[in-house]
Amino acid sequence: MAGGLPTRTAPTPSARLNHRLITALLLDCSRADGGVALSIRRIGTVSGGRLLSKLKSLHAVVRLFGVWWSAEVEPESHVRYFANRGLLDGIQLLIGACTLVFAVIPLVIQFSPSGPATHAAWLVSCVLALSALIWTGVWWFGPWPSRLWSILFTVYADVGITVVALTYSNRLAGMFGLNALVLVSVYAKFFETPKVLALHTVVMLSGVVVFATSIAAGPDGDPYLAAANALVAVVSLMVTPVVIQFGIWMLRSDANDSMTDELTGLLNRRGLNFYIADLARQRRDGADSVMAVVIDLDRFKSINDSFGHATGDAVLVRSARRIVHSVRGSALVARIGGEEFVVVDTAPPEHVRGIAERIRAAISAPADIAPVTASVGVASVALTDFQRTGAQPSAVLAAAIEYADRAMFDAKRTGGDATAERASASKMIRCQPDCRPGGRCPEAVAVGSTAFGDGCRRAEVC
Repeated sequence: MAGGLPTRTAPTPSARLNHRLITALLLDCSRADGGVALSIRRIGTVSGGRLLSKLKSLHAVVRLFGVWWSAEVEPESHVRYFANRGLLDGIQLLIGACTLVFAVIPLVIQFSPSGPATHAAWLVSCVLALSALIWTGVWWFGPWPSRLWSILFTVYADVGITVVALTYSNRLAGMFGLNALVLVSVYAKFFETPKVLALHTVVMLSGVVVFATSIAAGPDGDPYLAAANALVAVVSLMVTPVVIQFGIWMLRSDANDSMTDELTGLLNRRGLNFYIADLARQRRDGADSVMAVVIDLDRFKSINDSFGHATGDAVLVRSARRIVHSVRGSALVARIGGEEFVVVDTAPPEHVRGIAERIRAAISAPADIAPVTASVGVASVALTDFQRTGAQPSAVLAAAIEYADRAMFDAKRTGGDATAERASASKMIRCQPDCRPGGRCPEAVAVGSTAFGDGCRRAEVC
């Protein structure tokens, strides 16, 4: 420097190379100005398109979060899911074990220099440890808690873990102790609603803020360490649980869509096969059989020909709604073909025909625009056939539907708008006890019967 002005220096070899490259690029641009301008416009268009696409994707995610937040989530359905698969007792034992860990931690930390420094803090830790032992007993020896008790457990765990962490004399160790809230997050993801999970997240955020402030403003305050730990806690404790539950909700929604008929909202064949195992495990009102009712709308093609396909779709939706309203809420109602529906439910054999007749009567209403009648076939299967060793519920159901379908065609042959019943389908799906692998069942077996025993093969229906 001289007089505050920069001195001229010789350019380095790398600077000269860069200068030549820039000059060459400028010359090329001057020779093909239009082409370069066009390329720049294309690059700008592509970049702008990508940015717009990302913004639209972000907007879609925000909208999905809104739907997730307002969705009617039923944690009880998750409880039933695990119970029907024999997993609920194991889950209760696991939750009880985690709660026992919550009881042990306050006792162990008493012997650490980072533990409670005052008598009051020590007393609070002991009380919380004792209460955690009580909750352990509730989980291990009691039934699954009700919705109210489940929420109380979540609140207790949030408050208890945070308070125990606050009793630590070392604030950094206390902030690390908040990691135990991740276990509460796992519980809330499966067994609580999004709103309860959000409340749990607020509690965690409050704890993180308190500890971060204490670390930053303490005698040996380190705001940078506080900020770093706070960021880690925010991601691991708050963002991750919400995103995971949101992702599980999306996957579950897609799975539900794959098992639902798009037009009527009823189950499709896949959904029917999925839920039949749950239905067969639940014995209601002392019912010892499962009924399969096949409903086929009479002369439906003439409705499409006379009124158009839009009206035909409306008739399908109307019929589906009436079928649903004519059976119990526990029944499985599915559309398995163009104008063919199936109802599956547990019922005493003597009530089966009456239920089928009620469904038939509900569908037909002469005052309707494009009135339609239905032919109904019904068959029943012993509940024990679903519970037989080696039986596949979907295959047993297929046999029952096959039998009910034959009954439906019996009703069709009488002119339609009728109900027909076949004798119990159990006799055609039950394998003899002495049936051996590789052998042939001496009794007639229905379609799909390979699931009824290793040696059962398909045979003609009686």
